[in-house]
Amino acid sequence: MRKWLTWLIVVPAALCVADVVLWLWATHALASGLDRWTGQMRAQGWMVQDAGRIPGGWPFAASLVVTDARIEGGEQALPGGLSWRTTRVVLSVSLVSPLTLSISPEEQQLVRISHAPPIIFHADRMDVKLALQMGRTQQAELTAQGITGGIVGSHHPQDVRMDSMSLHVDVSPDASGGLDAALRLRADQIGLPDIGRWPLGAIVSALQANMRLHSPQLQARAPAPVEAAAWQEGGGAVSLSDAVLKWGPLTLTGEAQLGLDKRLQPAGKGVANVIGAAAALDALVDGGVVQPGMAATAKAVLGAMAQLPGGDAVRLPFVLRDNTVSVGPIPLARLNDIVW
Repeated sequence: MRKWLTWLIVVPAALCVADVVLWLWATHALASGLDRWTGQMRAQGWMVQDAGRIPGGWPFAASLVVTDARIEGGEQALPGGLSWRTTRVVLSVSLVSPLTLSISPEEQQLVRISHAPPIIFHADRMDVKLALQMGRTQQAELTAQGITGGIVGSHHPQDVRMDSMSLHVDVSPDASGGLDAALRLRADQIGLPDIGRWPLGAIVSALQANMRLHSPQLQARAPAPVEAAAWQEGGGAVSLSDAVLKWGPLTLTGEAQLGLDKRLQPAGKGVANVIGAAAALDALVDGGVVQPGMAATAKAVLGAMAQLPGGDAVRLPFVLRDNTVSVGPIPLARLNDIVW
């Protein structure tokens, strides 16, 4: 009996000590890996900063709480680069699954992509999982719930709300220093600001798309026109497939291939499949966005293009050229020039 009691004490104690040792090793490895990654990013021209790191996660994980984290750079692959910062983010690795790094921002975040205005947002829950292979990140999976955000400096700091969002990213750097990336996005129940001004409703019920991006290597911190010209000359391109938008009575699906023309303006082509166009036009008329006569003409044209007699599904091949969106020979919209 005494022998069994001894084992009942010794075995759990030994397991506890082993877990502590493993946690200490994993926490040290996580901190060393973060230092190594920071050095590599800085060597590539990125600015990476944080104010402090606090270890934690025991007994089932090794974690670091990183405060005032900031990352900025990437001009070699994306015109204008990108930046991200947050006041608190948790990096963690499960002790039973050490090849998956989890990144969980817990407070307000700020993101800027290319030359677009920065966006500030907060999520009730957000987690990014990175698959680590041979010391390099190849894949990332982001999931988030309860997102609120808006453009920095606007009068609506919570312009947009999303019930949930997921984003899967595969990145493949090429030999020339550029990159090829594949992204798969899905967002549900997107709430738009100022409820009264959206004739199709203030909720976009679903948005999803697959995107592939090819970007050549660009000169770091070059002026925007130089970056855009290098991106165009190097074959920079974006393609969309399996795109879906469900907004009120309207459902859009389609695909597109986009890039920049010689004037460094967006150009490309694609196909849009439209369901519910008649009901959407009625809503736009009721909202004062479209005149009744114009809506009637559009219904007649779309009815003639419907795939099935009496049906509501319309296939619209479109072209974006010289800042004009056209369906066949019919110009539909004129876009303003992008001022780089």
